[in-house]
Amino acid sequence: MSSSEYVLSHHSDGEIKRLIFESEMLRPITGRMLSAVNVRPGMRVLDIGCGVGGMSRLAADLVGENGFVLGIDRKENAIEVASFLAGVSKLSNVEFRCCSLEDFEDDEGFDIVVGRCVFLFQNDAVSFLKRAAQFVRPGGYIAFHEFDNRRQFLSEPKVDLWDAVVREILSRFREECPQYDIARRFVPTFSLAGLPVPQLCYEVPVCGGSAPLLCTWASEMLRSLSSDPRRTRLEGGVIVDLDSLNIELQRAISDERAQVEFLGQACAWTQL
Repeated sequence: MSSSEYVLSHHSDGEIKRLIFESEMLRPITGRMLSAVNVRPGMRVLDIGCGVGGMSRLAADLVGENGFVLGIDRKENAIEVASFLAGVSKLSNVEFRCCSLEDFEDDEGFDIVVGRCVFLFQNDAVSFLKRAAQFVRPGGYIAFHEFDNRRQFLSEPKVDLWDAVVREILSRFREECPQYDIARRFVPTFSLAGLPVPQLCYEVPVCGGSAPLLCTWASEMLRSLSSDPRRTRLEGGVIVDLDSLNIELQRAISDERAQVEFLGQACAWTQL
């Protein structure tokens, strides 16, 4: 079992800020997934690929002072930020460890094993899932929240700049992520790993007006996927200034009085 390089990491300082912002955007959806797997006080939770610890902190709130959450990630700078943010939140029931799932060992097991935006980067999704399931106690749950990089987004009325930016994001995910379409393959992947058929839910971020939060999310994600933090090339050869893209997107959406959608969010979980 191995994972590919994390593609959203061309500019480390900006990436940490982006991950914190994205974590807040995803918090409501992830929270509903954690409620679905019945995270409750006193439980032990493992967060695989925890990044800056957004889901770990959310789980820590749910398990309470008698519970425990452990977040693991291969990126040392992400672990440092996760530990700092947990301290700011005065959470004493969450810890972070810099290691991969391959190297992780634990004898106690966990009531819940979770991951967010980690399947995308696995070279072998089935082996990854089998390994993760080894740490789930009998009767416990395993749950994942992933982007859908195959869904055809919509803007209505049509907003050319928004559509071009999201198309470019999807294209780069498809090029760089071995499991870019995992959100469409949860059921067969769980089956091949020998796990019960998962329950599924799917949500789409959608906004109108000038959509400032979605515009920030999209523009900073594109920046993170670009080798140059200041400009990048879209389909058809159009070059965009990444520093001004957020405002340009907001203006374009507002001018069209449009409703825009961003990446679909898929969650899957099952009891073992």
